[in-house]
Amino acid sequence: MEPHDIQHKVLEILSSILLVPMDDLDQHSSPQTIPNWDSLKHMNLVMAIEEEFEVQFTPDEFLELLSVPAILETLSQKLTP
Repeated sequence: MEPHDIQHKVLEILSSILLVPMDDLDQHSSPQTIPNWDSLKHMNLVMAIEEEFEVQFTPDEFLELLSVPAILETLSQKLTP
């Protein structure tokens, strides 16, 4: 899967879980910029990403996935053989 496709899918998941239009999401999106991004939604978000990309995040990674760039970077590392 190409990086652009990964980013698009992550943004789709974020939009769906956080109930935010995709157009409102960008590289600066985080719990500080999206009021709906609370701890419960974060857990749902991480689980949805794990399911979609068939990866498993460690507890430390789970806690670090607090922005679009952090999600994309960590996910990219998981998807790289």
